[in-house]
Amino acid sequence: MLLFISLAAAAQENIRPTFDVRLEREVSSIKIDNKEYADVVIEIDADAYKTQSSKTVGSLGDSYAYGTYIEDVDYDGVRIAVKKKETDKTLYKKRFKKSFLYGLPDGTIKVGKDYVLTQLIISKKDGIWTALLKEKGIY
Repeated sequence: MLLFISLAAAAQENIRPTFDVRLEREVSSIKIDNKEYADVVIEIDADAYKTQSSKTVGSLGDSYAYGTYIEDVDYDGVRIAVKKKETDKTLYKKRFKKSFLYGLPDGTIKVGKDYVLTQLIISKKDGIWTALLKEKGIY
């Protein structure tokens, strides 16, 4: 039993977030916080992930040396806009701070905070793209 659990854990994929990407996906239906919309286009804009690092080295006398390393991260999250396909009217628009964009091998698109909280999921079932969006997370 223990061997099976360890093999199953090792077989899981490690999916990394995608940065500095813009994409559009036409979906037949989306459910946004319990409201259903049909025939929409979802625009996703993942910000670029930039870091600046600085290292300071100094000494206090002959016997003590110190160093500090500071990394400043510049990342604004993922912007999601949902528009009606025929009229181009914006139905929903929000930037999810500290959220990341994930693209899975089967074509599924997720936006969320690491592996803990999923806020948007776009998936294909029986040849039809559908989406579910909840600001506070999909459970």
